[in-house]
Amino acid sequence: MYLILSHNDGIHGIDYTKGLEDTDMHCGKVHKYWTVKCRPVLLTKKEAQVSWKKEDLVNYDSFSDDEKLVLGEPIFWLSSLHRYLMKPRIKTTKEVINIDVNGEEIDRETTVENR
Repeated sequence: MYLILSHNDGIHGIDYTKGLEDTDMHCGKVHKYWTVKCRPVLLTKKEAQVSWKKEDLVNYDSFSDDEKLVLGEPIFWLSSLHRYLMKPRIKTTKEVINIDVNGEEIDRETTVENR
């Protein structure tokens, strides 16, 4: 299995372990390898050779257990989980404002719904 080197130093993932997925905040880490939602993406040798340059590929099996632990739990390229995480989600924002008889705002409630 292979990882793809990331040449963009600004790639950040959303940290789903801290409950930040609804705020679109980033984890603050620069990922050295291509990730989806902060999870490294693994490719088979055949998939890796077809689409990416040889110098951009790193053998995942060459990492120690400690290095794999730091990378995080990987997902497989084009697996059902990979496709689900890559799927764009529709966000709907709904704002309810309560106004008194004089037309002044009493309170405001904003909800964001992901579909």
